[in-house]
Amino acid sequence: MAPPYVLVGHSYGGMNVRMFANLYRDEVAGLVLDDPSHEEHFLRVARIYPEVRAIAAAERAQGDRDAQACIDAARAGFVPGTRVFAQCVSGGSNPRYLDAISAVYARLQTQPSFLEARLSEEQAFDGDSAAQLRLSRRGYGDLPMIVLTRALSDLPPGLPVDEQGLLVYFLHEDLAGLSRRGVHRLVPESSHDIHFDQPQAVIGAILEVVAAARNPAGARAVD
Repeated sequence: MAPPYVLVGHSYGGMNVRMFANLYRDEVAGLVLDDPSHEEHFLRVARIYPEVRAIAAAERAQGDRDAQACIDAARAGFVPGTRVFAQCVSGGSNPRYLDAISAVYARLQTQPSFLEARLSEEQAFDGDSAAQLRLSRRGYGDLPMIVLTRALSDLPPGLPVDEQGLLVYFLHEDLAGLSRRGVHRLVPESSHDIHFDQPQAVIGAILEVVAAARNPAGARAVD
């Protein structure tokens, strides 16, 4: 399909579609960011909680070791029913997916190339990928854009919103500010996976951005 495109990205995918928009602005007609990651998130959290750096480094090192063990096992050939197979390949159907999709995902997890690509992506997430996004950062002019943010906190009623929840909110405000037609929208009763918890919020945002992209003179903002 020929450009221009309306790009939709969730979590790390939000960084990926923004990177595309930064590099190929003329090929992008609109953006919908579904609780997107932000290139400054880890750095800001580390400033609030300095101990996070050491904890994150230890968790990353263990995660890398576990991922490499799965890659090595996949190269040797997984044997269903073994401990390493159970650790590396998520089995059973996910109620959020069709059984056919769950089966494809399970099969992918037995392929070394998939596991290697996933490890590379995880290692680059708050390192090279974040740095590339910082260097390429640009404003998007009048690009129709909606940023969706999950419910600020899943804490029990009466407890204050945690600092990380507020940080996510303000970082998403920053993203919406990249466009003069940018809108930032909180989605109640949702987790990081807004598209699962409140799918109509995501579908509605996509339809709004598509409509705005087709009528650029129709409104100053998508809202």
